[in-house]
Amino acid sequence: QDFPKDFVSPINIPIELVGNFAELRKNHFHTGIDIRTNQVEGIPIISIQNGYVSRINISSVGYGNALYIDHPNGYTSVYAHLQQFNNKIKDFIVKKQYELKQNEIDFYPKKNDLIVLKGDTIGLSGNSGGSQGPHLHFEIRDTKTENALNPFLFNFNVKDSKNPLFNEIYIYPITGKINGSENKFLLPHSKKEIKGFGSFGIGIKTYDKHDALENLNGIYSIKVYSNNELIFNFKANEISFKRPRLINSITDYNANINEGSWIYKCFKSNGNDLKLIYKTINNGIIELEKEKTKKIKIEVTDFANNITFKEFSVSGMEKELVVSKEKNQFKTDTQFLKYNEESKIKTENIEIIFPKGVFDDDLNFELTELEDGYKLHNYNFPALDYFTINAKPKLENLTNINKVVFVRHFKNGGTPKTEYITGKVIKDRLVGNFRDFGVYKFKVDDDLPVIKNKKKNNNKVTNKLQFTLFDTISGIQNYEAFIDDKWILCVFDKKFNSLTINLDDSILVGKHKIIVKATDKVNNLNEISFDFEKL
Repeated sequence: QDFPKDFVSPINIPIELVGNFAELRKNHFHTGIDIRTNQVEGIPIISIQNGYVSRINISSVGYGNALYIDHPNGYTSVYAHLQQFNNKIKDFIVKKQYELKQNEIDFYPKKNDLIVLKGDTIGLSGNSGGSQGPHLHFEIRDTKTENALNPFLFNFNVKDSKNPLFNEIYIYPITGKINGSENKFLLPHSKKEIKGFGSFGIGIKTYDKHDALENLNGIYSIKVYSNNELIFNFKANEISFKRPRLINSITDYNANINEGSWIYKCFKSNGNDLKLIYKTINNGIIELEKEKTKKIKIEVTDFANNITFKEFSVSGMEKELVVSKEKNQFKTDTQFLKYNEESKIKTENIEIIFPKGVFDDDLNFELTELEDGYKLHNYNFPALDYFTINAKPKLENLTNINKVVFVRHFKNGGTPKTEYITGKVIKDRLVGNFRDFGVYKFKVDDDLPVIKNKKKNNNKVTNKLQFTLFDTISGIQNYEAFIDDKWILCVFDKKFNSLTINLDDSILVGKHKIIVKATDKVNNLNEISFDFEKL
């Protein structure tokens, strides 16, 4: 496909990337490029082509302040983590926020509301939302499908003369044994003979680097050949937003959450329809034959066509009896679930509904009922989409189920972790949607959200009021402020627990009263109020 090459740069400094397209991230592939802004905010951001603003999103998480511009050629450009919009766009969206009384907003303007021209400054770079430092997150999407496309296809490439790094190769026995093992093992760096029987897949640790910076980036293309036949082809051209957690099927999920290690699996399961996989033969799984050798070649390529490759051989040998491991045996608390069908597990106290596509292959799912909760399979195993839990909370002396939240217990890098997830109450049950397994217990959330002055002199200010805002259990659901009983716009940055109220010209010099309210996700309400003077 021919892609337009007449887009201009979205930023007026040289493009250096701190993150590239399809880079591996927690539970998703990176859907754009992260352009370095030298750790500062306020750099002008430019519309890459004529078009109109089709979406404005303001959020305390995720993309933060983000603009979407539809272009006549069928593509949409996205600019995220902005500090602010230009005056025209800002005035437009602030008016909508006041009309709707919404601090966080996802608004779709009409086609003629906000026209922009190629080269127009549409805003300033920033660090809003889930950004971990000042930068511009930039995307190009197909307007019709809304799929993210690699910006390098549109000539937004960077200088890159470095070959990809090829760190490690892993063997994943599927059936039988390789080198006497039924489990994943690291391929020796020596030319030691590898032999086995049954079938196996390959996993690799690989990264790319660009010339300007030393950070590790994602790979553009991976090809695996068996006896010169291409059996697996991964290429980072297009990403769908519909099933982001498919990344946990094409990478080693267990290694990632327990070791922080990213391993590309160069083979796929039956339920993995990831767009980045262009071709497989036998799902990339290699079958061994007695006294025959499979010559394996792995090619890793970046977008600038720098190539690194590795080669090794695996010889087939006489089969031996393999006793299945206990985890593959049916047990009384195990239910066989098919990846391509909706499934349901139900006991007296809990019902779990798995839509089609939650698993990437058939699975013997284990459910264990605990004294104070439920163990859903294993936190080391990924769920690829939402499933529903309808459970009776196991709490003594429970008086108000409306204040109960789910508590998931798991480990990350070997460290015990907990997370709180809210649900809705249906009679005596708590119902919620989830995308992770592990041990689920329950907790009553009676804690109020925390609101407090960030500065001691918040009662005498010139241009803004600042507060600390957070909630320790269920999380902040809503926040709002009133000055002299009139709703006023707030800006919340969740990562800093920071709430800011800018005092524009509508707030006159003199004395005023402010009320700040915050509600958590189980409707605990807290508020503070005090008099202040605008100087």
